[in-house]
Amino acid sequence: MKLTNPTDGKVELFINNSSLKVYRGEIKVYDLSGKQVMIFNDVKMATGKSISLDLTNLQSGTYFINLSSDSFNNTKKVVIHK
Repeated sequence: MKLTNPTDGKVELFINNSSLKVYRGEIKVYDLSGKQVMIFNDVKMATGKSISLDLTNLQSGTYFINLSSDSFNNTKKVVIHK
C-alpha cells in the first residue's frame, strides 16, 4: 500500500500487494493516541488499483490508516497538513 505524504486530506491509497486479487475489506483511521477516528466499511480492494479517501474533516496531524481484508492487513502513516 502506497500513499502520498503530506496531504491536505485527500488520500489516494495504491494497492501494490501481488497476493491481493479482489477483496472487500475495511479501512480504519487512527490518531496518534490509537483512537479510531474514521472507518470505511465494505471497501473493494484490488492489486494495481487505488482507493480514494476523504479525510478533510480531520484536523492537521499524524494519523495511521489500516487497510484489512481476510487475507491482507497493512498500516501506513499519513500526515495531514492544511
